[in-house]
Amino acid sequence: MSKYSMFIGRFQPWHEGHRWLIDQRLKLGKKVWVAVRSCEQTESQPWNADQVKNNIESELQSILIFKFTLFEI
Repeated sequence: MSKYSMFIGRFQPWHEGHRWLIDQRLKLGKKVWVAVRSCEQTESQPWNADQVKNNIESELQSILIFKFTLFEI
């Protein structure tokens, strides 16, 4: 049975701390799930879920092969 780490959030904005957390889990051989929480766009939350997913995919493209799954909740 595979072990997974799941991160749920708005990720507005995605930042180095998010990347660090994911890298730590991957170093332990865990698979990572990132769940982007949908939220109404406001001044403090300027991106919709698709835009956030695109930002994260762009940042993590080097590990998107098999250990990383991204989905919207």
